[in-house]
Amino acid sequence: MCLWSHDLLARQEFGALKADADVHVGCLYPLSGYGVDFGKDSVVGIELALEDLQTLYDDPPKIHVIIDDTKLKTSRSLRLVRDFVKQDKVQYICGIVSSGIALEVTKIIEELGVIFVGTDNASSREISVDQHCDGKAKHNGDDQDTWYDED
Repeated sequence: MCLWSHDLLARQEFGALKADADVHVGCLYPLSGYGVDFGKDSVVGIELALEDLQTLYDDPPKIHVIIDDTKLKTSRSLRLVRDFVKQDKVQYICGIVSSGIALEVTKIIEELGVIFVGTDNASSREISVDQHCDGKAKHNGDDQDTWYDED
């Protein structure tokens, strides 16, 4: 597997072949323009993780990873999420370095029926009672981003 050695400007696929995969993941990162360093680091991390799985397990999970360039644009990111789910049949969406874009993705993720793992963003606003805790969580009342479940 070749680690990052060139400018990645478009969709790339890693890991198992789509037809052989048990798990399909769509990843969104800036791969051109502003924020490209975040995207590069993330792609290298994914490549290393896939390589480690092959080394550590006799029968590693067959994971197909698709990575595409968000260009740090909200509308493009939302379109890519929908395309990943509808055309590529991914079960998981990951990535996104912009908290603003991640917030918008969380608004459509439930209707698409997939899981979103925001790997490079940080916003307490992404935690919402309705979307993530079945309406059971409550903020603890202080200034910290701590949530708890009453059950």
